[in-house]
Amino acid sequence: MPSISAVTITAGILLAIKEGIFILSSPIIIAVLVIAGILTVQGIGIFLPNELRIYLDIKHGSKDKEKIVRLTMFNLKLAFSQVIFQIAIILLMAHLATGLAI
Repeated sequence: MPSISAVTITAGILLAIKEGIFILSSPIIIAVLVIAGILTVQGIGIFLPNELRIYLDIKHGSKDKEKIVRLTMFNLKLAFSQVIFQIAIILLMAHLATGLAI
């Protein structure tokens, strides 16, 4: 998945440069970059460590089921925020693709 993501992002940037719509001073591009940064920090900084904690607790036969449930519920809530951010990126990119100005 990371390689597919990297190829998709690279292709999108190259296409936007070719079409002349990749302007770093554009508010839409800045918003997309900020949202992408937030999603990256959430994925690598929060989801991954929590999932590793859950995996290790289950693997080692932890009796603390409340901790596993708490971490899983936190990840579920965070996943909802990621859905909202991903929809925002889709809307911003569609807005950019149609050539409409903010």
